[in-house]
Order: sequence, then C-alpha cells, then structure tokens
Amino acid sequence: MATVSPCFVQGRIVQCASPDELLAKPANEFVGSFVGQDRTLKRLLLVSAGDVTDQQPTITARPSMPLSEAFGIMDDHDIRAITVIDNDGKPLGFVKRREARNASGICADITHPFRITGKAEDNLRIVLSRLYESNTSWMPIVDEDGRYNGEISQDYIADYLSSGRTRRALNIHESS
Repeated sequence: MATVSPCFVQGRIVQCASPDELLAKPANEFVGSFVGQDRTLKRLLLVSAGDVTDQQPTITARPSMPLSEAFGIMDDHDIRAITVIDNDGKPLGFVKRREARNASGICADITHPFRITGKAEDNLRIVLSRLYESNTSWMPIVDEDGRYNGEISQDYIADYLSSGRTRRALNIHESS
C-alpha cells in the first residue's frame, strides 16, 4: 500500500495522507464516503499491536517480587493483573490482583502462564482474532526477541481506534 495517497474531487486534491490517516481522519464528507463506513474495521489491517502498546504504561513484576508489593502496584494503577517477566524481559505469566491481596510469598508462587502472546508487528485484525479464539480480553505483546513490549486488550484497541490517533501522529514511519 502507498505511503501517502491523494484523494481528488473534480481534479483537486482534497486530502493527501497515509492510508491510516485517510481512514482515521477523513478531511470531509466526500473522503469519508470514499473510504467507506467501515473505515475503522479497515484500520485493523494498518495498525500494529506495537502502535497500541506504545500508548500504554508498561508495568511489570519479577518472579522474586513479594506479593504484597505486586498487590500495591496493581492497586495503585488500578489493574487486575500484572505481567511477570524474567531477567531478559520475557513474559513468564501474570499474577491476579485478587489472589495477591493479603497473600504471602512471592510472585513466582502464583504466576499463571499466558495462554497466548502477540507480536508487536501483528496487525490488530490478527490480535483481535487471537483474543477471540482464546476467549480472553488481553494478552502480552512481545518484540522480535520475545521481550515484553506491553499488553494489549480489546479496550485498548477500541480506545486507540476511536481516538483518531494514527501511525503518522505517533511519528512512526514505515521504511520504504
């Protein structure tokens, strides 16, 4: 797909933008009708999991972290689970906040393995498909070396797509 696509009306350029930007922010009603009413769904193929995780805080724990400390972090950030990573930054699993509450021991004692992980370069259509196939609402995203890049959830995807943010707005450019 082209890096920048012009949209013409009667021989005049009305918008010249990346495909993602055309879909996210059509300049006018004509451009909006040209790209279609399902433009948000079309963006699922253009936006990567890494684009979404780059917008989220990365909060992790180590296997040796006391559960009381992990609970405090989850409570402070109002999250239901925390990803446990190894010394290389690779996700090992997660600890649930409700299980860590008033528990003694360390994260390794009650770490649940992930059923699925996604790759930062996966497009959102692939990510959503994997989430639905596994009947889960979130999963960790890893980079090309398997290191934790952040988490992605159905809510994070919906927030990203409805915000109108684009790869261009994030200063992310694909190599030519």
